[in-house]
Amino acid sequence: MSRRPGILHLVNILGIGGAEGQFVERLRWLDPRRHRSVVATLRCQGPNLNTLTAIGLRPHEIPLGPSLAHPATLRAVRDIAELVEKENIALIHAQDFYTNLVAAPAAMLSGRKLVVSRLDLAHWHGPRRRAALRWVCHVADRIWVNAWAIERKLVEEEHIAPEKIRVIENGIDLQRFDRRRKEPLERELPVPPGARVAVIVANFHPVKGQEDAIDALGYLGSRATDLHLLLVGEGERREALEARVRARRLQNRVHFLGHRLDVPAILDRADILISSSRAEGLSNSIIEGMAAGLGIVATAVGGTPELICDGESGYLVPPHAPQAMAVRLGALLDDPERLRAFGRAAREMVESRLAIELMARRFERLYDEVLEEDRRPWRRPVRSLRLWLERSNLDVGPKLREVRS
Repeated sequence: MSRRPGILHLVNILGIGGAEGQFVERLRWLDPRRHRSVVATLRCQGPNLNTLTAIGLRPHEIPLGPSLAHPATLRAVRDIAELVEKENIALIHAQDFYTNLVAAPAAMLSGRKLVVSRLDLAHWHGPRRRAALRWVCHVADRIWVNAWAIERKLVEEEHIAPEKIRVIENGIDLQRFDRRRKEPLERELPVPPGARVAVIVANFHPVKGQEDAIDALGYLGSRATDLHLLLVGEGERREALEARVRARRLQNRVHFLGHRLDVPAILDRADILISSSRAEGLSNSIIEGMAAGLGIVATAVGGTPELICDGESGYLVPPHAPQAMAVRLGALLDDPERLRAFGRAAREMVESRLAIELMARRFERLYDEVLEEDRRPWRRPVRSLRLWLERSNLDVGPKLREVRS
């Protein structure tokens, strides 16, 4: 007996980042009676692999190769199309830049519906990558974005039809998050008893702007000598950030924690969450800080103003403005009641708008909408893709079945 049609969730890697965590949580909460989920990854590795396997979703691995220009990319497209046939997939949902680019031709080749994801403002892509993303969005049935700022960019700058875009905000499993907040730390925090703690959870990429928070701590001077800054993450800029800390003589108050899996427990021991990003989609770090009831000081970029109501659930400051950040940090440190009020308002907003159950139901409605939509399958593009693959010396293994019109 053939299995009922399923949805292929295609992700690059099951790493430690916020997007990967969101991916796993979404799969955990989708109703299997409503949609059958199949998972494939370009690299079957990362801390979230065990989590995914534990909920009964062992991913298929479809290696991409060292770059998109490598011939293995053609093989990956073919392998995805074959997996779609084998698993009776009706819809492919690609989760990130790389999977968007291989899922689109695979969907065309197999005649399946396609949802692609745009979760940032493409701030780190060059012109060619941006052009490739525009093409992907034009051929997709729907585009999932997690912030209205991204929706505006796609409509105004990339001329994507707004009716193709669906905004579904990230969600958080509050019960699970609260349990993890009360768990023991992996390692004790390097701060003295009674110290006030600010934390940034972000890898050390240039766009994350941790140097502005370091400078803000320096600008506070003697006003907040008991404030310690914890930097959770890793990246190529660690040495440069450590040098900046030494130059500001803040070695005793800025602490590099590396990658941590106990972030909720760290947040439970903090007072303030800082987001110093120069560009952002919808920040999972900010959502977790709000769920922990922390005071938030964040740059007003991307989707962040959609999360933080300035002066009510946190403070917004311009990017590249450490002095403005220092002023807002000082205001929270000087007014503990305001700090607590911001934390309460932030937590209430997360409970009412960002609960994981709400996010899962919104995705289920998106999948139903796409699956029920009547559209003519790809024809001429499919034939050209099939010819392209058959000429590529990558046609080993079983032949793809003809796409039915």
